[in-house]
Amino acid sequence: MTSSTADARRRRAGIARPDGPPDDGLQLERTSMSLVRMVLSLLGCCTLCMRVFPLHSRVAVAGAIVASTVVTIAGVRETLSRPTRRRQFIAGRLTPALGTAAALAASIVLLALSGLWVVLA
Repeated sequence: MTSSTADARRRRAGIARPDGPPDDGLQLERTSMSLVRMVLSLLGCCTLCMRVFPLHSRVAVAGAIVASTVVTIAGVRETLSRPTRRRQFIAGRLTPALGTAAALAASIVLLALSGLWVVLA
């Protein structure tokens, strides 16, 4: 695929900047950085839950530990996959990181259920 074809494909997808050359991956970097911020926030929440939950229930602590493990794996996976995702972005065949998003969503649900366990038990 020629460079002009790739540029046209990026422009059709809305990736090109209106006043200059196509986006060099900044959109991908912003998305990746936001996922890292989310991972750090969730790890902070898990740490707080592990500090508070032992007073109430071992089941809730187990939920917080599992959630923090899932969040850590998702964060490491996102960090390690950045170069590959950048190459895919430049080639115009980038797909969403649905696995990482699903893992983070599952950890949020698990933390919520752990909190409900403490409140309702």
